[in-house]
Amino acid sequence: YGLISFAPKRPPRRNDLSPSQAAHRNGRPRMIPEQPLQPTVSEASFFQRAKRHLNRKELAPDKSPGTRRHTPYVEFLKCLHLYGAGILSKEELLLLLRGLFMQGHAPKSGVNAGGGASNPSVASDAHNLLRDFEELLVKRGPYARQESLAKDKSKYGSMQVGDFDFSMSERP
Repeated sequence: YGLISFAPKRPPRRNDLSPSQAAHRNGRPRMIPEQPLQPTVSEASFFQRAKRHLNRKELAPDKSPGTRRHTPYVEFLKCLHLYGAGILSKEELLLLLRGLFMQGHAPKSGVNAGGGASNPSVASDAHNLLRDFEELLVKRGPYARQESLAKDKSKYGSMQVGDFDFSMSERP
């Protein structure tokens, strides 16, 4: 993308474009793009737990899918993709994931609607996964900064009572 020369650099001419202007004119990027946010340990562990949960035998479809296109984990990834594309709202995503974590498929309506998980361990794991997922959405979502600021401005701040050091305080 240019000539390599050991000659001394000449001063720019009056009508020469700067490298940034030349890149813009030729349609090349002008700067290095920002690196995407890397997942935290809690996010990575959540997705591992979700994959393990969705691959349980209790959540497997009654009919064999024939291919791996319609497993509960793949449906989970599809839901996340729809949310990331802005097609689903947060409430719609949580509704779909609740059915997916409980029953292994999207919730159905009408006569064929399932009442939920028949296995209590599946139901408790699904509840824990949903709670953890909501926390991840708050931490990573577009309003994460506002949430943390609101927590810091709350009556007691972001520290819990157990975090305060009362060793130096006077006893009444």
